[in-house]
Amino acid sequence: MPIILVKDITFSYGDRELLRWDGKFAINDGDRIGIVGVNGSGKSTLMQLLAGKKQPDRGTVTVNSNFSIIEQIADEVSTPLTGVNRSWWSVPDEDRETFSGGEETRMKIAAALEEHAPLLFADEPTSHLDLTGTIQLRKSLQHYPGAVVLISHDRELLDAVCNNILEVEEGKVTAFTGNYSDYQQQKANNLQRAQFEYEQYREEKKRLEQAARHKVEQAHKQKGKPARMSNKEARLGIAKAQNAEAKRIRSANAVLSRLEHMDVKERPILPDPVNFDVNAHVPIASKEILRLESVRVTREQRELFPPLTFTLKPGMKTAVIGPNGCGKSTLLHTIKEGAEGITTAPRASIGFFDQKLEHLVATDTVLQAVSKHSRYSDTQLRNLLARLGFRKDSVFRLIRQLSGGEKVKAALAQLFFGQYNLLLLDEPTNYLDALTREQLETVLAAYPGTLLFATHDMRLVKRVASHTLTYDNGIFRFAEAFPPS
Repeated sequence: MPIILVKDITFSYGDRELLRWDGKFAINDGDRIGIVGVNGSGKSTLMQLLAGKKQPDRGTVTVNSNFSIIEQIADEVSTPLTGVNRSWWSVPDEDRETFSGGEETRMKIAAALEEHAPLLFADEPTSHLDLTGTIQLRKSLQHYPGAVVLISHDRELLDAVCNNILEVEEGKVTAFTGNYSDYQQQKANNLQRAQFEYEQYREEKKRLEQAARHKVEQAHKQKGKPARMSNKEARLGIAKAQNAEAKRIRSANAVLSRLEHMDVKERPILPDPVNFDVNAHVPIASKEILRLESVRVTREQRELFPPLTFTLKPGMKTAVIGPNGCGKSTLLHTIKEGAEGITTAPRASIGFFDQKLEHLVATDTVLQAVSKHSRYSDTQLRNLLARLGFRKDSVFRLIRQLSGGEKVKAALAQLFFGQYNLLLLDEPTNYLDALTREQLETVLAAYPGTLLFATHDMRLVKRVASHTLTYDNGIFRFAEAFPPS
């Protein structure tokens, strides 16, 4: 018996259909199912339908097993951790409120695995994990004694773990066999075939329309009687012409009938690229925008590393790199709060991105959240937000209704549309889909202001960073990023 059996489901929000999945699909013991799609496409909604937390408007989802779940954003973790699991996942034995993003993720993973359920759901489980944690998670999912349903934008994880991919695109769910690379190849082949079929359809339709139009024009051509032609000859000519006209009309109707019965081929839909805007940047002329002089960074009155000294000049883009729990997030918060030993240039304006997204107000709309710190009018903001995927009435959606990736885009919009010249970013690519990550990397690389960003995403570091602040043997070391040999 399948663990989950899906049959012809739809799910709507109000009058709007959000998801449609035609046909049958079974998830069996040992399956590794990856769910992919752009932010806001409905991946988490699909997972909730598969888990029975939401009910479809049409069709059925039959769940024949209990399950555990690693949630993207979870306020509570009810499963107590054993000492072995807590140690294996390096979960600190202290107040959860002091956890870094990586420690929070490790705790959620450990709690879900503690349940030993036949079915495991995992919604963006690599968010905030360092390289060591990601490798450990990959091995755990590969050897999990049951079925796994995984939402992730980590292409390497999807390749290593999955044997089926479910794509959510434009509200439609499509199943692909194989891992993420297999899916990409099949997707590319399908797109190429669809584009070819569309071009063939368009050319044939144009040819038939022209042929029908030509035949109708010929059929309706009327010629007067030539001057030297007798009336009898003219009458015979008219009869022949009328007969020819009828034949041409029948021929035109046959062509039109072929047009009506053609299989319509729609133009293949490509996802719209996300376009971040940084025109609100406030330039600065100072030689230094931020200086740390023997700054002490503490958590729970415990010094995390030796006092830190470094300087950022305008335009520098510095990546803060290190394992979970070493103090990256705490360092950024310390700078934001302006602790002793920290000085900023007179015209410095700091924008802060918190990986826990705590600065977003759940009851704000997207437009309200972004307009709080912006000099743009609502009309301008709506145009800018449309480039991020918040089109038309979606700007009036509440923050609490957004997916994790959409919340990240809203939080980043607050910074890019605000009047800042020094951005502190704590894991800005978490929850973002692959396409949006690439767009964000491009924007940050071109950003005219100064960046200090903590990340485990080495691709982001390579594309953006001019300098690094790397945790090594208990201390942070400041250096040029990948200096030329």
